[in-house]
Amino acid sequence: MKKNIITVLLCVSFLFIRFVHAQTDTSKHNSLSDKPYKIFIAINAGMDFPNINGYSKGYGFQLNVGYYFNSRLGIRADIEADFINREDQMYHNPDGVTEKVTGRNMKLITFKADLLYGNFDANSFVNTYILVGAGVREKNYSSRTYAQTYFSYFTNSDTTKRTMNEAYWKTDFSVGIGAGINLKLANKLRFTGELQYMMLEGLSMGEEKLMGTNALFKIGIAYLF
Repeated sequence: MKKNIITVLLCVSFLFIRFVHAQTDTSKHNSLSDKPYKIFIAINAGMDFPNINGYSKGYGFQLNVGYYFNSRLGIRADIEADFINREDQMYHNPDGVTEKVTGRNMKLITFKADLLYGNFDANSFVNTYILVGAGVREKNYSSRTYAQTYFSYFTNSDTTKRTMNEAYWKTDFSVGIGAGINLKLANKLRFTGELQYMMLEGLSMGEEKLMGTNALFKIGIAYLF
C-alpha cells in the first residue's frame, strides 16, 4: 500500500512538472543563460543525527519537487525515507537482575510541504536559502526484545526470561526548519547541501515516549526546468 502511494505521488509530481513546463512562456528570452527556471527536482542522500537517548546515527534519502514563484520565494513537495537504529541498552539492578532491551529501530517515511526563502537566481554560482515545512510522517518501530537475567536457585545458574513486542506503524505530525546551499555545476544542474531539524519521538527501555530532535544532513543533485 505504501509503495503504491509513493508511486502515485511520483507520477503526479512528474505530470505536474511537464504541465507547468509546457505553460512556461520562453518567447521573451533570447538565450538559455537568461531563462528564468521555475521548476526543479532534487535527489539527496545523507546522515541522520537523532538527539534522543538510546538512538544512534542513521541514514536517509530525499526527493524534492518544487516551484520558484520568483528569485526569492519557492515551494516544494518533500519526500524523505530515513533509517535510525536504536542501541542495545542494558541495566544492572542492585538486586542482581540484569535488564537488556534490543530492537525498536525506526524507519521513517515523511511527506511534507516546504516554503523556501532565499536566492534562487539560476545564473548565480552560489544560492542559499532557509525553509520551514510541515506534513505527516509514517514511522515503523521494529520488534523489541526485553530480557531479564537473574540467578535461579532452582537451577543453580543464571536464567533469562524474554518478552517480545511486535513491530508496529505509527502516523504522526511532522514539522521542520532548515537551511541549504546549492552550487552551479552546469546550466541546469546544481550541487545541493541541506541541514534540517525536525521533532522526533523515540522509546525508552520501558516503552515510555522520549521526545527529541533529529538533524538531517543531506547532499545531492538538483535539475532545473
